[in-house]
Amino acid sequence: MSRSRRGVLLTGGALGLAAATGLTACDQSTVVDNATGPAGGTPPTGTPPTGTPPTGTPGGGNTTTSGGTGSGGGGTLPPGPRIRYDVSSAPGQAMLAVYARAVALMMALPASDPRSWTFQWYSHWVKGAQDSSGKTAALASVFGPAASPAKSLAQVMWDGCQAHGDNEDENFFLPWHRLYVVAFENIVRGIAGEPNFTLPYWNYLDPGQRAIPAPFRQAGDPTWGSLFNPNRNAAVNAGGAIASAANLSPEVLSETTYSSLGADQGFCANLDLGLHGTVHVGVGNATDGMGLVPWAADDPIFWLHHCNIDRIWASWNALGNANPSDAAFTAKPFPFADPNGKQVVFTVGQVLNLQQAGYDYDALVGVSGQAIPQTARREPRPAAPFRLSLVDVANATTTQSLPEAPKRPVPVLRTLPSITHVSEGVRLGGAAMRIRLISTQGSPEVAARTLAPLLTPAVRMQTRALTAAPSPTAKLLGLFNLKAARPPAPAAPAPAPAPPPPLTPAPRAGQKVFLVLSNLSTDIQPGVIYEIYLEAPAKGGGSQAYPIGALSFFSAMRAMSGMSMASRARSFDITALASTLAAQGRLEASPAITFVPVGKPAALAQPLIGSVSLAIQ
Repeated sequence: MSRSRRGVLLTGGALGLAAATGLTACDQSTVVDNATGPAGGTPPTGTPPTGTPPTGTPGGGNTTTSGGTGSGGGGTLPPGPRIRYDVSSAPGQAMLAVYARAVALMMALPASDPRSWTFQWYSHWVKGAQDSSGKTAALASVFGPAASPAKSLAQVMWDGCQAHGDNEDENFFLPWHRLYVVAFENIVRGIAGEPNFTLPYWNYLDPGQRAIPAPFRQAGDPTWGSLFNPNRNAAVNAGGAIASAANLSPEVLSETTYSSLGADQGFCANLDLGLHGTVHVGVGNATDGMGLVPWAADDPIFWLHHCNIDRIWASWNALGNANPSDAAFTAKPFPFADPNGKQVVFTVGQVLNLQQAGYDYDALVGVSGQAIPQTARREPRPAAPFRLSLVDVANATTTQSLPEAPKRPVPVLRTLPSITHVSEGVRLGGAAMRIRLISTQGSPEVAARTLAPLLTPAVRMQTRALTAAPSPTAKLLGLFNLKAARPPAPAAPAPAPAPPPPLTPAPRAGQKVFLVLSNLSTDIQPGVIYEIYLEAPAKGGGSQAYPIGALSFFSAMRAMSGMSMASRARSFDITALASTLAAQGRLEASPAITFVPVGKPAALAQPLIGSVSLAIQ
């Protein structure tokens, strides 16, 4: 079914739901805020008011306190704390029914309405934006040539996904998506008239939930039909698993640093380019579904997927791991739409833990995949709501600082990584690809070329400026200087030079070894993941393959402006495997790496890996 046909069919159902709930595209019903109950005024009709953009509290729409408990305020859901539930649970199913109703209503609104499905979808990325003219064309198509407040909001919101665009910092991937989901959740509360609504999460880490939830596969169903999307892999809409249990594991939680550190990719990028991309590619098709950045947020399962990605981040923090704390990170602002369709600006520092964001999860997850008991969480759990000192510093009468949680020490790169083996220009396709990594001892220029991106990655800072005037709070905090680069780090001793690379890539005591894939790109989205194996001589003869991980090309489309992953690297920690094989005398001087597609890639897809290397640090 084409997307346009789906829209026609859903519009009728959505209007029926709108009549039942008293809300249509031009209705003037009260919008209910999650923290304060019914709000005064009227909901938007696609043209938010002009003026200073508010800097609202994330968990409660545009309120002035952070919340933490729900309120009556109408609706069918019982009052209580703002908890996001597993979609397979009874509370999760109740929330999902509200979500399905709200999705239908949002799809019935005109694209020019900031609360509409299309407006929110395009805030992630504009559909089919194969070049830089995509957003310009979409703005003209939706709004025409005339200026309007909603058009101005779209100009700063659309194509906002971090970090898949030009000049963006990978570190903002997690907080931007947390803010995006929070703002969307607030809009759903207002659209559905359910102040106690929270988005459920899809727990595909659970081996029993590797198939997309059944309500998302019921096309035409009067309750769940709005959640169906035809632009998925056919097997997914038939109830098949999106990936194997091994490729949907929470092993990323074993990372100890948020940002990249030499060959170690760090938690944020590892989660983004690993598990996150695997789910996108596993769900969507190769042309206009979840597998491509410009189409991803059009699928209703997108939001439950990102709730789970957010839960994994919260779990990583609860295990005692620290987020960046420098001002260039915490003060970074991003614009969104509030439940009334007005621009609201949130900053990263507002949502670096769940208390600030104003919600919690029914369960967090540990490295083993089991739930973290509440008593074992290392993040502070204040019992009462508190005022956000960062948000309300200009106007607040009282402030309360957050207590410090015990954190693991942040690793420091003490020696330069040593690139021991490399292979360049690896082209993948529809069959298994086996390559040999060659020692770099006789090729110092190759080692230097491979090492450079790990030590001096391109600074990918946001260069797009907001067009609206900053609020007094934003001026006070200096939040709108978006073109400024990060402040220089304090001078520190340079890392010691690495020893000459060994013939056999075996780590010494205190070292780690990484398989690093750099400069990923593709002209056509393959629509599959590639499993990666290290081969070693078998004791009885022949060879034995050991799984390393999975690779997706979710955001590596060369044809899409700003979406090349050329400045990124995908790395895998293979220390334990390399050490074991070396101890057994089975780690070869020229290791073999094999890439195996899981399923049939799209026709003519030939994704490219610029270099495959082994790095010891």
